[in-house]
Amino acid sequence: MDAPYVSSAVIVYRETCDRREYLLLHYRDAPPRGPWTWLSPTGKRKPGESGLQCARRELFEETGIEFDCVPVAPQEDGWLFYCKVPTDAEVRLSEEHDDYRWLTADQAVDLLEPEVVKAGIPKVESLLDGRDR
Repeated sequence: MDAPYVSSAVIVYRETCDRREYLLLHYRDAPPRGPWTWLSPTGKRKPGESGLQCARRELFEETGIEFDCVPVAPQEDGWLFYCKVPTDAEVRLSEEHDDYRWLTADQAVDLLEPEVVKAGIPKVESLLDGRDR
């Protein structure tokens, strides 16, 4: 039996003049809140695809954004990446999603489930603020 493919998630952020904001996507037909309702761009790897390739593909497929992704750390289910985009980056949602929000770290953590992605926001905050070098 083949092992399951792992997934990748991309924590997308932008720097405005007064704060850092994180992009969350809302799954179409999902309730307003709950597990797997609001997430960063996320998806399963395809056969032969690396974690980075999956992250970049999912980022583009789900948002229309094409930027380099940086690995945060390997996670149990896959790889977690982060990506800085310009303040004026245009988000073009896939058919999987019906809404998106740019949120502060605290607001994003409040909406995110599951825990593996929720825990990624503070990790990226630490990396960006130089507290985890």
